[in-house]
Amino acid sequence: MASLNMSGPFPFSNLGINNAVKRNKIGNYALGSANQDGTLRVGYVGRSDNDLNAELKQRLQTHNYSSFKASYAISPKAAYEKECKNYHDFGGNKSLSNDIHPDYFQGQIELYKAAKAAIIYISGFLKNTPEYDTVMEDYRKRSEKIKTMTSQHYL
Repeated sequence: MASLNMSGPFPFSNLGINNAVKRNKIGNYALGSANQDGTLRVGYVGRSDNDLNAELKQRLQTHNYSSFKASYAISPKAAYEKECKNYHDFGGNKSLSNDIHPDYFQGQIELYKAAKAAIIYISGFLKNTPEYDTVMEDYRKRSEKIKTMTSQHYL
């Protein structure tokens, strides 16, 4: 059976969130309804890359659940990876009310764009040199690998 590895369940309310979740912490959450045995019937999974408390309070406005579970993460990347795992472990959009697969973590797209810009910048100095074709071929291979990895949730 899938496990969230989170604390709770707690009441999904302003008071419940404030009592259970510190402000300005990266983390993950699951929304649902609590069973009598203390487990959570998971209906939605999510994360915050900067303030889990505030993210849960925003979800109060859009999600009608009675309980939640939460855990802290050491980085946005770790929170993203856990959200992906929870999303797949609990059935994805076939079983959860999540419409789509989790978005990339904060900074992931910026890192890719910065790497791409650096390659293009460097290639400008190499134009008309023997190294140019080698560098550009390596860039093409790495770009394809990154696209494949991103589609498989490894970044």
